[in-house]
Amino acid sequence: NLVITAAGGDFGTARIIQELRSQFPDAELKKRDASRKHQQSYLGSIAEEEASDEDEGQGEMSFVAEEELTPEGMALWSEASGEAESALAALHQARRTLRDARQRQHNVKMNRQYFRSSRGPRDDSQMTCLACGKKGHRMSACPQGAAPNKPRDKESAPFVCFAGETEKAGTVEAALGTGIPTSVAMHQGKCVVDSGATKSIGSAAVNGEDTVYFVRYQWSEIMHGVADARDPEGCASKVTGCVISDSRNVYDKLSVEVVSIKGAEKRANLELLSLKESQQRTGFLVRWVHSE
Repeated sequence: NLVITAAGGDFGTARIIQELRSQFPDAELKKRDASRKHQQSYLGSIAEEEASDEDEGQGEMSFVAEEELTPEGMALWSEASGEAESALAALHQARRTLRDARQRQHNVKMNRQYFRSSRGPRDDSQMTCLACGKKGHRMSACPQGAAPNKPRDKESAPFVCFAGETEKAGTVEAALGTGIPTSVAMHQGKCVVDSGATKSIGSAAVNGEDTVYFVRYQWSEIMHGVADARDPEGCASKVTGCVISDSRNVYDKLSVEVVSIKGAEKRANLELLSLKESQQRTGFLVRWVHSE
């Protein structure tokens, strides 16, 4: 009613816009919009906005155009009313689109459990503890706690051999002491331990040292005698017992039935092949000893 009275019968678009701006300044509209945003919830107060629109429509309907306007004013009023209705319809469509978009966004977040509460305790019923080996808890929650690191004695056995008494010439006996563990044999003093890794079977076989040097540390010092480098097989046949080496290469070659050595032109490979033949004849046992 204020806008119509202020227009004074001039219902042109420019006149109506001017009166609307004078009656509702931009600063006041921005202030009202800001206060409304703070008062509305996440989805917006759609019901209140629709109710306010209905009240405004009822207020406008209180003005009867046919009774107060001339035919020219009625034509202008009809044109302005059509533009206002189209603008109002566009506003309602925009609000409806925004409301639908917010609702879809809300549904997507709820489907993804975006606002779900914090998770409960982890299920460790199928977890195997790495500390005690039991099933049902993690290592961090092990009831036995972390086992203290016990000091370990440093043990070394790079070359260990033990042999029985020598028999008469021509007799070959199977390995003696096969039923005695290595630790028991060492405790009983039936072993000779080489203190240097450079003098072990593995070192001699890998480095390809001289035949005399190899035979001396392999057989002669064990038998407490002088070995004949010209007859290594004869020296090997006198050893009746168990030979233990820390060389994985020697152990692998002596553990198989048939030895196939590549590069037989090397002296170390020839010596290893000779040792394998002696093992097959004498039947001495080869064990693997890991030394640090």
